This record gives sequence, structure tokens and C-alpha cells, in this order.
Amino acid sequence: MDKDRRGEGLSRVILKGALDHIRKQGGGIVEVFPLDVPGVSRPQYSGTVQLYEAIGFQRVAKLGTNTVLMRRTIAAERR
Repeated sequence: MDKDRRGEGLSRVILKGALDHIRKQGGGIVEVFPLDVPGVSRPQYSGTVQLYEAIGFQRVAKLGTNTVLMRRTIAAERR
């Protein structure tokens, strides 16, 4: 993402759009692997643990030194 656009909430909008698409396609389990690096508030490319927690992802496990496995189940769209 363009560094001049950081902090505008674009990642949240994109992520919510992706989750909505998953819902419309029948739902399922979604896993993400954000970095949790001490002293780095916004790791590039992976999103933050706080972003994913804010939209319902749960921490599942710590993988290695800085990676967190997070998971959320998305229900299928009701028709």
C-alpha cells in the first residue's frame, strides 16, 4: 500500500470485502498469519494482530518468533 495512504483504514475495508466474498461463496474457515513484532506498530504486507482481532479473528498459535496464526469461521450467506 502507498505509504502516503497508511492509517486511512483501507486494509480494514479490503479485508471486510474479502470476508463478504467468502460468505457469498459458501463461507468457511479463514486463517491469517500477521506478524507481531515488538516495537513495530504496522508491519508491512501482513496486517496487524489488532486489525484481525477487531473484526473477529482469534489467536490460535504463535508460529516461530513473530508470526501469529489467527482464525475465524465465516458463515455462508443466508438466502
